[in-house]
Amino acid sequence: MSTAYLSRLESGARPPTARAVAYLCAQLSVPASAFRKTDPHPLAHVLACTASGPESEESAQRLLDVYTREQDADPALRWHALWVLARWQEIHAETETHLMSLRTLVELSDQIGLPDLRARARVAMARAQRSGGRDLRSAGLAAREALEIAESHGHSHTEIVQALLVLISIEAETGSLADADTHTDRLNALITDVSSSLRVEALWTMASLRVRQGRHSEGAPLLERAMDELGSTDNLRLWTRLRLAAASLYLQMTPRDLSQAARHLEEARPAVDLIGVPLHSHEHCALRARLAFYQGDVDLARTLCASVALAPGHLAFRDQIRHELLLCQLRIIDGDRSAIADIEALTHRSGEAANTELTAEIWRSLAEVLARADA
Repeated sequence: MSTAYLSRLESGARPPTARAVAYLCAQLSVPASAFRKTDPHPLAHVLACTASGPESEESAQRLLDVYTREQDADPALRWHALWVLARWQEIHAETETHLMSLRTLVELSDQIGLPDLRARARVAMARAQRSGGRDLRSAGLAAREALEIAESHGHSHTEIVQALLVLISIEAETGSLADADTHTDRLNALITDVSSSLRVEALWTMASLRVRQGRHSEGAPLLERAMDELGSTDNLRLWTRLRLAAASLYLQMTPRDLSQAARHLEEARPAVDLIGVPLHSHEHCALRARLAFYQGDVDLARTLCASVALAPGHLAFRDQIRHELLLCQLRIIDGDRSAIADIEALTHRSGEAANTELTAEIWRSLAEVLARADA
């Protein structure tokens, strides 16, 4: 066999004859199957390219197209593709498609039968339902199922902590504070054995619970500890989310700590611009509007509110309710008492979602703005 002929076989310029294959197999001591090209499944190929490359709308759309077309693919492969798509949808505030993807993920995980996938899919579903705010009861059910699966199958502390994080947040918002306290004790005992990012989220969750319980002297140190433990180079997205959450919590305290809220919003500003995710930028703007209102700068609050209103739907349910509440408060300051009925409607919306903590916050805010308007 000449070198030139072999080179043409290697480059694909010439197809090998049966005699050539037999000769190469004998010389190299390999079976004929070694020379057969096996194309990867189309979904596996595009998934590998998407997961290993930079995030982009084009790559996400390509993955979605192939996922939709390849319905006969292995369930585990489809689960992985849908998990990547769901993450993209969450980051880019595609709320409805995100929930649809997560429902399918739960179904696929049950079909596959692997406990870790079943737990993770339910944690993701609970987080999304909590963020959407429409059905905290279903979110709580998904979180409890995830915790039960993780504990009954001896999963790692990481899996258990992730289930506890979302469950505690839901229990705090629905007013199940005793249950939240019990689960917080369990969480606190596990956080030494998890990653630094997950430990930071645990501290943040515990701080949020303490603030909602009115135990601000306990919540604030936990919050500051969480921010001290995470550098911006470790996980910029979590670092930014944490500062936005801290600003929101300081605005919920009684009395409000406006200086701390302002400090953390200023810290987050360059990161929000750098990340470029609409959810973060609108949340940052909405928080600045609330801060300006509490600082007495009504004109700035109006200007910032107008910026948020340009892109509705880019806020989580709780933040959307708070933003609409602020718009009503500004109307009351201007003498429009019809806004009181609109605020009452907000309490009905939060009540239908079983969010008792948010409902109480709305009533407190109404009392405050009426006292301010009548002063």
